[in-house]
Amino acid sequence: MNNLGQIHCFLKVAEWGSFSKAATQLHVTPTAVSKQIKNLEASISEQLFIRTTRSVKLTEFGENFYQRCKVLDENLENIQQFIESKKEIPQGKLKVLVSTILSKSFVLDHLAKFIEAYPKIKLELIFSEEDLDLTRDDIDIMVGFPLINTVTDNLKYRKMYEANNILCASSDFVKRYGIPKNSDDLLNLKFITHTLRKPGNRLPLADGTSLPCATPILYMNNFEALNQACLAGIGIFLSADILVKDWLANGKLVQLLPKYKFRRYEIFIFYRLYQYELPKIRAFVDFYSGI
Repeated sequence: MNNLGQIHCFLKVAEWGSFSKAATQLHVTPTAVSKQIKNLEASISEQLFIRTTRSVKLTEFGENFYQRCKVLDENLENIQQFIESKKEIPQGKLKVLVSTILSKSFVLDHLAKFIEAYPKIKLELIFSEEDLDLTRDDIDIMVGFPLINTVTDNLKYRKMYEANNILCASSDFVKRYGIPKNSDDLLNLKFITHTLRKPGNRLPLADGTSLPCATPILYMNNFEALNQACLAGIGIFLSADILVKDWLANGKLVQLLPKYKFRRYEIFIFYRLYQYELPKIRAFVDFYSGI
């Protein structure tokens, strides 16, 4: 039987199509990954990958070998899950995807208590603003994301809270440009927005329609940076109420056009439905959904 570590390494390279990306996933160096693959190829006397400076592709044998190794890996994972499901104390590796936008602070604020309560869980947190990361099959739990058709359909979930979009500007911005009295005024004011919000010159409303606004002068792919830019008076930003409530309370930000109901999001903890109920997943979900 070949070394299972080599098999696991081979699967990661095949799935990511890259030695460096596989190394990142495995928390080792690309050199270590390359050595593992070379040793595996030597032991089976077959070439598994066609390597160029730009790509890594499976050979015909490598593709067939991958399909069989994938089945082996899944069976081993099922065995591990079965063993973990019988443990009274939650334990084992747990990979959690956390929304940088809506749940980063929430998770970190309570992380010390969780680790203290469950010291045998080996937790890995991955922070992301990309909804498509929900499709990754190596993630056990996803915290702080809304329902997304087709993406979250096969996941179990618990509702955490609701987030309402509100239109914000800094107090300095309002002093300089004034407060818009109606939606038409939005066409003449400076806006900033997230790169994922498309089109950038439309503001989604709760009823499914949208308001037109000026084409944004600034796009960024990070909500924390956008909120800071809004605070700095660079432009108006459609943010989430739970992210800016403290700045609204102390007057650093001002809510604009409060009569309009912008899109509302229900925010969930999602988790995978495995063949066995795993105590580590139940512990995390119960802990964070109960706060």
